[in-house]
Amino acid sequence: MNIKIKIILAIFSLTFVFYVWLIEPQWIEINHYNIKIPFDEEVTILQISDLHTKGYGLVEKKVINAIATIEPDVIVLTGDISSPGTSRNEYREVLSKIIAPKGVYFVNGNWEYWNKIENFNEILNEFQLKKLDNSNKQLTENIWLLGFDDALEGSPDEKSAFLNVPINAYKIGIFHSPVYFDSIFKKINLALSGHTHGGQMKLPFINPFWLPRGSQKYVSGWFKKEASSLYVSRGIGTSILPFRLFARPEIAVFHIGKNDE
Repeated sequence: MNIKIKIILAIFSLTFVFYVWLIEPQWIEINHYNIKIPFDEEVTILQISDLHTKGYGLVEKKVINAIATIEPDVIVLTGDISSPGTSRNEYREVLSKIIAPKGVYFVNGNWEYWNKIENFNEILNEFQLKKLDNSNKQLTENIWLLGFDDALEGSPDEKSAFLNVPINAYKIGIFHSPVYFDSIFKKINLALSGHTHGGQMKLPFINPFWLPRGSQKYVSGWFKKEASSLYVSRGIGTSILPFRLFARPEIAVFHIGKNDE
């Protein structure tokens, strides 16, 4: 191999590492979706998944700036805030800035079981973040938010989650592992999950190199079963390795109302 080829390969390798480590993991995509419902009511829900925060860094600042710009009514955190080595005060600094007028709601992911956050419930309560595992919240007269514990490491409880929810309500389920959609799709209208990171490292037009248990066919984006729809977020942070390739971090925003304009 001559010296020119070695130099080209070295430049390519350095560029590739720079991109997957420092560019794409911080290149947040914001996706907006209009969801039509049969009620003359409106609510905007912003989803943040798989934050895996290490503290209030550049990515977290971009998330907070996006929230301030979009001004959602509701924010849902669909699991995996937790990250090894993050301190209580670092979690507090990030979560204190996640604010929405109709509330911020959180459900457990697998990492909340693998890497327990010390006094996590106290942190959530301090900043009025509602833990919605196996419970629900009425957002408008006919729109209800239902939260489920993680299907892999926790114990989803449908009976508790549906308690007092009217049968004809528009039901939005939030949970971490998308495989749970197979168990719940007949009972909800819309589901929001995360967990997969969109594959985190993948090539275009082919399946990801690896997906975590509990993902199955649900890599990212929209899926439909009968009358129910699931959205799988690629999430914000990274897991195991701090790289992303063709799986940009994302914030998803759902404009739910009678009109789809």
